[in-house]
Amino acid sequence: MIVSTKYLLELATKNNFACIDATYQLVYQGHPVILFCLVDKNKTFHPTCLAITTSENKQDYSFVIQSVNNKIKEIFDKDYVINYFLADAADSITLAIENIYPNAIRLSCWAHVERAVAARLSHVDEGEKILRDIYNIQLSYSPRNFEFNIQLFFDKWGLKNNNDLVDTDDSQVTKFLKYFKKEWVDSKHRNWYEGSALFFPSTNNGLESTNKSIKDSHTLREREHISRFMRSVNNIIEAWSVDRSSETDRIKNFEEIPLLTIELWDDADELVQSKPKIKFLCDYDIYFSLHYTVDESFELYYELIECELTNCQCFRTNYDLDQFLTLNNLVLRVKLNRLKWQLSTCTCKRYLKDFICEHIIAVSVKVKLTEIDYSFKDIVMKKKRGRTAKAKDWYVKQ
Repeated sequence: MIVSTKYLLELATKNNFACIDATYQLVYQGHPVILFCLVDKNKTFHPTCLAITTSENKQDYSFVIQSVNNKIKEIFDKDYVINYFLADAADSITLAIENIYPNAIRLSCWAHVERAVAARLSHVDEGEKILRDIYNIQLSYSPRNFEFNIQLFFDKWGLKNNNDLVDTDDSQVTKFLKYFKKEWVDSKHRNWYEGSALFFPSTNNGLESTNKSIKDSHTLREREHISRFMRSVNNIIEAWSVDRSSETDRIKNFEEIPLLTIELWDDADELVQSKPKIKFLCDYDIYFSLHYTVDESFELYYELIECELTNCQCFRTNYDLDQFLTLNNLVLRVKLNRLKWQLSTCTCKRYLKDFICEHIIAVSVKVKLTEIDYSFKDIVMKKKRGRTAKAKDWYVKQ
């Protein structure tokens, strides 16, 4: 059974990204409740539908995804295309996505990957250092950059080629590397890094939060009989739709550009005032922000761009993982969108997490696509000159 509204389905057509997950402890009979959502450019999750199924297998997920697809086609006469699908590493979800959207990129929730990897490393001697390297790899800004980081990561920790996989070394580090390579690198669940889908989140924490709000606000942490829960579902769907469609009561808009906060404008103003070095490569139509580096680092980074395009492996002999990560952090690459500069991309951590950063604003100001919004500055009243007058007695008029 699937419940939605016309407006929630229409909202889904504005995006080519979707996430799906199931939760339990809502229905007394033990049925799973599947939630289908999308995300806007402000990282806000917008539910599309809520489904009650008998189990959590490939057929159930396929039924939910296909039903949403068919209903959008029936009502709006348009094809519902999904290019990115985010979920945990459940095989049933993977098979359902491959069945309905075979060309969609299957994204794995980074929060689930992190917990699985951290649990495996809890008893490894070098576990903290390995986990720190994996955190840095998760910030890879493109598939090619991820490949470079992964190869250097295995080189650093002693798993340089496939022959090492059948080695008799039974150390804890080697066992973990074999597990990590099998489960999170050479599998269908390898897209857990930020650059696998720019402009979209790498975790489904918003969906998990929606599941929690259903239990806290609607069912009050009690399992309901299926008939009673259906009444709750109708109230939930109505609230979701009104919150996003009502002209008077709308509290959640679908944002198509990232939100520019006061803190971001402040950081951008500080960056522009520091007069960073910004270079433009017309061959690649990208800008580089070099405010923390010197020209030598830029020349090294330029060589890495050529390696990415030609699939050269010379970086493995010239850098180790730490040096390669440092170089990527020194020189920041900005791909400018001249039609909507807010939709430009950058390789810094802030952009990968928030879809906007001060480097994009600085480059946009440099090429005169925008100006610094000084309305975020606090207006400070000037203090009068001279000594402050002493307070007079209470009965004296001032």
